[in-house]
Amino acid sequence: MEKNGESKALRKEDARPEVTELTLYSMRFCPYALRIRALLNLKKIPYNVVNIDYTSKPDWYFEVNPHGKVPSLAEPGKGSLYESLIVCEYLDEEFEGAGKIMACDPHDKAQQRLLIDRIMADTLLPAYRDVRMKDGTEHVDKLVTTLDKIENMLQNTFLTGDTVGFVDLMVWPWFEHLPSLIKVRGGNYDFSDERHPKLKHWMDALRNLPAIKAVSYPEEVYVEYFGGATEGKMNPDVGLGTNKEANLSSKLS
Repeated sequence: MEKNGESKALRKEDARPEVTELTLYSMRFCPYALRIRALLNLKKIPYNVVNIDYTSKPDWYFEVNPHGKVPSLAEPGKGSLYESLIVCEYLDEEFEGAGKIMACDPHDKAQQRLLIDRIMADTLLPAYRDVRMKDGTEHVDKLVTTLDKIENMLQNTFLTGDTVGFVDLMVWPWFEHLPSLIKVRGGNYDFSDERHPKLKHWMDALRNLPAIKAVSYPEEVYVEYFGGATEGKMNPDVGLGTNKEANLSSKLS
């Protein structure tokens, strides 16, 4: 258990750690967990991280999350929560004093949920999964073409205005991993100025945020992780200690 998330993933034989404060069960490269970590960091909410090994989950973890998936959130004296969007909305409301990230107006909030769904379920995820699960440059080409649609959605620095918001954090992890995943599949892409200038500006702005830097890794670490994962050799401990900004997540409070 670590404040900065830079700890080895717990395996089947590992004991269950005691939860004495807000704790996120995570995996360093899980995009759904990264949603929550980015939000916690941006709101400067203190939290611990317990990383879980996908390939050898401890039996006790199914008591935390009956589906055995990460992320899950635990607090002393309260039942655990899971499903990343639900957890993020809960944290934004429960820790409102740290500043709201999601819209307050019910209609605006609904529009933000729709935008997340439009970007993820309707546009990005189908093509992203094809690249993740299937070999072949045709899938890479399809994914890059899909980004044209998202380029056209950006009208400001961030997806819902000039400051980072809920929608940005909920979709960012997939974009963070995308260039490395494409590289593993033999392609080359990093939000070029020519084809996707607004996406590049958006990603540059996100990558400069301390809350994002604290949960990001060098490209070579992502490439090593996704290279193994696409071959069925998932190593959740790749690149431990290579994030020089990781201590920020324990200092942001």
